[in-house]
Amino acid sequence: MRTIVWHVPPEYGHFAPTILLANQLAAQGFRSIYLSERDMQGHIEKAGFSYAPYLPDVYPKGALQARDQLSADDTWEWWLGRDLAMWQEASSGRLEAVFSSLKPDLIMSSSPNPDTSLVAHKMKIPFIRVSCSFPLYYEPDMPPMWSDALPGELSRRELEREWMCHEALFFRRPWIDRDNPIKRSDFYRFVEACGVHAAQINYRSAYNYHVESDPEIITCSKALDFPKADIPNRAYVGPCLPELDAAPWTYPARRPDAPLIYCAFGSKASSYPGAKHVIGRLLETASARPELDIVLAAPDDVLAGLQIPSTVHTLAWAPQREILREADLFITHAGLSSCRESIWEGVPMLAVPQAHDQRGDSARIVYHGLGERLIGPRPSTASFMAAIDRLLTDRKYLEAADRMRALFRADAKEAIGVRFVTDVMEGRIKPETFADYENVSSLLFRNMVAGE
Repeated sequence: MRTIVWHVPPEYGHFAPTILLANQLAAQGFRSIYLSERDMQGHIEKAGFSYAPYLPDVYPKGALQARDQLSADDTWEWWLGRDLAMWQEASSGRLEAVFSSLKPDLIMSSSPNPDTSLVAHKMKIPFIRVSCSFPLYYEPDMPPMWSDALPGELSRRELEREWMCHEALFFRRPWIDRDNPIKRSDFYRFVEACGVHAAQINYRSAYNYHVESDPEIITCSKALDFPKADIPNRAYVGPCLPELDAAPWTYPARRPDAPLIYCAFGSKASSYPGAKHVIGRLLETASARPELDIVLAAPDDVLAGLQIPSTVHTLAWAPQREILREADLFITHAGLSSCRESIWEGVPMLAVPQAHDQRGDSARIVYHGLGERLIGPRPSTASFMAAIDRLLTDRKYLEAADRMRALFRADAKEAIGVRFVTDVMEGRIKPETFADYENVSSLLFRNMVAGE
């Protein structure tokens, strides 16, 4: 039996999209072991997979719950601290020792764990990067994921300016200057010791670098992305969602003939300052439009002090897929997992992006006609209600959602991920070598970005 080690960060949203593919691979005789922090152990073992601890002394059980109570700035510092801990684990040889004990035939690592790729290269173990977002790195004809722009909307100069703003806002040179506790010379020595050329390190990304030549899977259907050419070493592996077999979801006050609006901001609602404003507008809409049934999923601290109308059913945690199966409209922060789940059920969306790649996701919602988005200044109650009315009454949104749903479900019938993983393991998809990156312009650009 061949073994795959999945290295996932301490976020359920990075683990959940891998479950279906891991089960499909298990049906083909592959064994999956998940390497992650202690607080992920319960999720991993509940899903039926083997667990191996990562950084157990640095992040013992309970460390992630403590992190989730931090402010936004302190959370950023927490992630920078994890970057340093990952670097020390990789550069000291400890991560290599972990992999030696697990004996993987393939390593699959989420994009927030970039050092894993270097260790895999050093050990000459096939490697696949797993991205739970659309590509975050530079694509010359596409707006960055942090942009509101649609394809063709900007001139080339404006598009490059968007990329510059993207880097200025989110790059923050975390691996280069102020936030970087690692010497550049040490980093590049380790890169070369792993058999990777410095020109293969791509910094035009978010938060972290990646090894540009690595094969990559995107945990979504390509149909939702902007149109772009296929890349041989990149696979969109489909919606990554199994069918639900649960009974229809409801609640005692649910009125069968009332339109149902579901509102949720994912697992990080407490960290989004704008979420409470949007929820306030939704509650005002509920008071003005008592014919609507509304299900609102939000932590208690977000709802504290708010007057909840009787037509609003609140939940601290919600069975999101079950609710979406009954919903007529989804008000969402536009995280990719939420978008996938909404499309799977054919539900139009009102996107109110809060952070990270959510602006890019909401642009794709608009591009494909799957809903509308509210961006810029905080929306007024009138504009909020008008958007809800359009989305509930104009059938073009439901028809677009049904078309995308059909594409998602067609992808789900294909073994895209299994084929790609097998092709990488069998050497049919090969990473480019450093020789492909030896041209002067590539070296110059990377050195310039790295400040050398």
